Amino acid sequence: MESPLQNTTPNLWISLFGLAILALFLSSFLGWVAVGMARFHGTLKVPKAEERKLAPWGLIDIVVAAFAFIFMQILFAGIAIGLGYESLEKYQKQQESKVAVAFESPKHIDLISDSLAMVNQDGASETSSPISNVPVDSEPTSEAVADSGKPGEEISETKGSPPAGRVLDLRYAAWLQTSALIAMMLATAWIALRCQVSIGRVGWSVRRIGWDWFLAGVVIVLFVPSVYVLMAAASMGLKQDYNHPIFEMVGKNLWLIGFAVWMAVVVAPLTEEFFFRVLLQGYLESMAAGKVTIKEVIFGRANPPQWIAGGLSLADGPKDSPMEIIRTTRTDESSFDAASISDAGIPLLNPVILNDPYATPPLSATSSQLESTSTLGNRYGRLAWWPTFVTGTLFGLAHFEYGVSWIPLTFLGIILGLLFRMTNRIWPSLLVHVFVNSVAMMGLAAKIISGVE
Repeated sequence: MESPLQNTTPNLWISLFGLAILALFLSSFLGWVAVGMARFHGTLKVPKAEERKLAPWGLIDIVVAAFAFIFMQILFAGIAIGLGYESLEKYQKQQESKVAVAFESPKHIDLISDSLAMVNQDGASETSSPISNVPVDSEPTSEAVADSGKPGEEISETKGSPPAGRVLDLRYAAWLQTSALIAMMLATAWIALRCQVSIGRVGWSVRRIGWDWFLAGVVIVLFVPSVYVLMAAASMGLKQDYNHPIFEMVGKNLWLIGFAVWMAVVVAPLTEEFFFRVLLQGYLESMAAGKVTIKEVIFGRANPPQWIAGGLSLADGPKDSPMEIIRTTRTDESSFDAASISDAGIPLLNPVILNDPYATPPLSATSSQLESTSTLGNRYGRLAWWPTFVTGTLFGLAHFEYGVSWIPLTFLGIILGLLFRMTNRIWPSLLVHVFVNSVAMMGLAAKIISGVE
């Protein structure tokens, strides 16, 4: 028997992955030390929520987005079936009475024959496939497999290659995931056209992308290790493992990682952040900002958009105060066009004659204020906190079927919601989500390469 010490090379990747995780935890520790020192010296500054207009979409737009997701899934599933690429589950049901199985090891032939004999004697099972009694102590090769997914074809596999059924199932899942990406694009276009806003208002603004990257990096260092600690504690406390279908479909086949990365690192973060943070949280924040009518609940506050900020309350200042609409700046005659500002409907405090050198410098408006004066509403409100916790909880519960992962993912969802609340942009929460899923994929790849159970 080969000594474990004689085969240490395959574990190199596990060791490298462990060192990377250790470096992340060490960075988190140093980060929290820096935060504590800054707080002690009174220099800690926590960024506040940026001023923004409320989300203009309403409940009808969320319904349209959900319909787009469902419709695209049905469409892509129909295309896959038309091309003969059905999922393994469907194929197994079709082949329940006529199983075509390929084996990598001859020792499984007698086992499957006994299983088939028992089924023929007792009657066909309605709840499970005849192959379900075959032990899978190694790579599960006793599955119904197909090269094209078409029923009735005999199967053959090359020794050492992944089961064709496994490839089929993962390829089918990746194809359906892509449909969600297309639906997200359609939903963005729908909201932009119906509400007459740019895609930047739908969370895709890149005007502060550098700041978004910085915020994402800070959250990764400070909070992501806590997600892993919660995962470990929940797994040990509840004695349940984290079981994700992607891990099961990849198995021990490294070359299938490409499909998994596409689903977990690209499509899932984009679509989940768009739905939970941009669409749902943005809508709830809009509805929580002061009084709302039934019409606004259904169609949104697209006309007029409302300005809102983290530190502004309904009682702050008189409504329609000119100081809330324009800011005081010192200008010269060449940069001040009283006629254009008057046409734009901006009220002026202390109107002056431009040629009077002793007059108080006039009030001028920024370009963004000029753009918004015709639609600026007269209601101001404090940005609510509860939508962050509602969407974060829903995000965690959406992963309820994957073991105990919903517990740490609820915490992660709240953190991602706080990032969106702070910026009103998808990028910070998206980057953190991509990082978390990328770490999972790197761990899976290291596990496969090292051959560790």
